[in-house]
Amino acid sequence: MPQAVFVGEGRLVDYTPATNVAAGDVVVLGDLIGVTLTPISAGQRGALAVEGVFDFPKPVGLITVGAIAFWNAAVRVATLAAEGNKVLGKCVRRANTADTRVWVRLSPGLMVAPQASSSGSSSGQPSSSGESSSGSSSGDSSSGSSSAPSSSSSAPSSSSSGVSSSSSGPPSSSSSGAPSSSSGPPSSSSGLSSSSSGV
Repeated sequence: MPQAVFVGEGRLVDYTPATNVAAGDVVVLGDLIGVTLTPISAGQRGALAVEGVFDFPKPVGLITVGAIAFWNAAVRVATLAAEGNKVLGKCVRRANTADTRVWVRLSPGLMVAPQASSSGSSSGQPSSSGESSSGSSSGDSSSGSSSAPSSSSSAPSSSSSGVSSSSSGPPSSSSSGAPSSSSGPPSSSSGLSSSSSGV
């Protein structure tokens, strides 16, 4: 048995009402909204259209093309107010403020994310801050300070290893007594010994 078997285009779905419904009634089934195309008697199986463009009543207010419309079942109008209402579809023709009707294309399965913009901005911030911190703390700044030689040609290096940063400067004065570069004079202890033996 296959996992899925095609049963129809899905423009119409079966519906058996508990009470009589007239043609053009809007029926809400969970998050699915359909419109009856013909009258259906109570207990009789009929069909609901869940796709297509329908003309719905609307309250006062402008609805532009592409706006998501919601169905207010309490007053039975298409509205832009999402709170407490079900997603109806998208407006396909502009309805001006004074208009009493609006054309909406039913959109079953339309997902609405009211906080999409805020989550987008918040998700963008960590990445930008992450790049900034990695660039400054673990990138150029930290590696530059540890590997770059001292800018002074005569001052000894401030590194904990005591190695002088100058290739021709005076001996290193660090406590570890490590010799400076190979081209420079000997370190303080060996240099003094050789001087005193020469006198």
